[in-house]
Amino acid sequence: MYCVSAGDVTAYLLSKLPNVTLAGITDPNGSGQMTGGCCVLSEGIVSVSYPVGLTINEDGEPAIDTCADMVSRNPVEVRIPFDYDAAMAIFRDNKDYELDWAVNFLKNSDK
Repeated sequence: MYCVSAGDVTAYLLSKLPNVTLAGITDPNGSGQMTGGCCVLSEGIVSVSYPVGLTINEDGEPAIDTCADMVSRNPVEVRIPFDYDAAMAIFRDNKDYELDWAVNFLKNSDK
């Protein structure tokens, strides 16, 4: 749905699989909880509704959610290095730096 929380929930669920290594330049930001409601404008003539929900884990607790300390509860296992060359590849050369890194990681991992 083109939103950060969808990516966070996907990363969280994938990270729980036995054959997945979660890698990234940064950690997921823990925004996997949907907050929503309804905005009513113009005396009820126009309204905009958006989802309200809670992503929970197997124990019925919020699966991922940053607390007041703003620390992600689902950190990456492998940090993708980010330096000048990486920034130039992404912003100047319009390359998919993270995908290229992941392909190299898989090629060089133990089989």
